[in-house]
Amino acid sequence: MKRKLVTVLFTTSVLLLGACAGVLSYTDVEAVQFNPAVATSVEECGTRLNQSSGKPVDAQTPGRIDVLSWNIKKGAMDGLHTDLRSISSGKELVILQEVDKRLGLFDFLDDINHESFSRGFTTRSRTTGVATYSASEPISECHFVNTEPLLRTPKATSITEYSLAGHGQTLLVVNVHAVNISWGLIRYREQMDQIRAIVAMHNGPAILSGDFNTWRQKRMDIVASMVDELDFSSISLEADHRTRFYGQPLDHIFVRGLSVAQSQTRQVSSSDHNPISVQLRL
Repeated sequence: MKRKLVTVLFTTSVLLLGACAGVLSYTDVEAVQFNPAVATSVEECGTRLNQSSGKPVDAQTPGRIDVLSWNIKKGAMDGLHTDLRSISSGKELVILQEVDKRLGLFDFLDDINHESFSRGFTTRSRTTGVATYSASEPISECHFVNTEPLLRTPKATSITEYSLAGHGQTLLVVNVHAVNISWGLIRYREQMDQIRAIVAMHNGPAILSGDFNTWRQKRMDIVASMVDELDFSSISLEADHRTRFYGQPLDHIFVRGLSVAQSQTRQVSSSDHNPISVQLRL
C-alpha cells in the first residue's frame, strides 16, 4: 500500500513540475465557443456516424493517408513551431494532444485546411485540449471530457469522421488524451469504455491514436482488451523512440481496416513526448 502511495505521489509531483515549466509568450486568447454541430454524448455521436456524406479525404497520393500523432506539452518547450512544420509536412491528418489554443498552430500546418479542437483544461486566459487537423473537413465531430478524480484535471477526447474517395465507408479518427492521475482504474476504464462504445457503432476503417498514459501495465491491459475487441492492430516501430514512464510507452496508434506502409518515431527536444508518423493505405 505504501509503495502504491509513493508511486502516485511521485507521478503527481513530476507532472506538476512539468506543468510549471516555462511557457511561450502569448498575446490574444481565442475564445472557444460551444458548437451545437458537435456531439457530446455517446448516443448522439453514434447516431451521427455513418450517416453523413461530404468531400472525401484529400490525399497527396490516392489510397494513402499520412498521419502524425504527438503530445506537444502545451508548447512549453522551445522549437515546437519549427519541428511541427517540418514533421507535419505532407500529412493529411495531424493528431495532437496538449494543444494550447494561443499557440496558433493552424498557421504552421501547410497542408491542413481544418481544425477540430476538443477542449479539456480551461482558465480565464488559457484553453487546452486535443486537436485533430485534417486536409478535409470532417462530416461528423464528437467531443468528450473526462475529469481526473485527484487533481480534477479535464482530459479531452475528439472523434472525427471523414468521407473516403471511392469507398462506401467512412474513416473514423479518435484522438485521446487519457486520464492520468487517479487512485485506481475506474475513471480510466470509463474513458476507454466511452471510446469503445462509439467505435463499435462505426462500420469502416478507423484510427485510434494519442497519449494513453499507459505508464502502468493494468492500464495497458485495458487498452489491449479494447483494441482486441474492436479488431484494431498496433503499429510496429523498427526504432521505437516513444516516451516511456516506468518503462511503459505512453503514446500509441492503432488501426482498423488500414495497412501500415511506413512508421517511425522521431526524437525531439520541443516536447517531453516524441512524435509518431505513419503512412497508411486503404
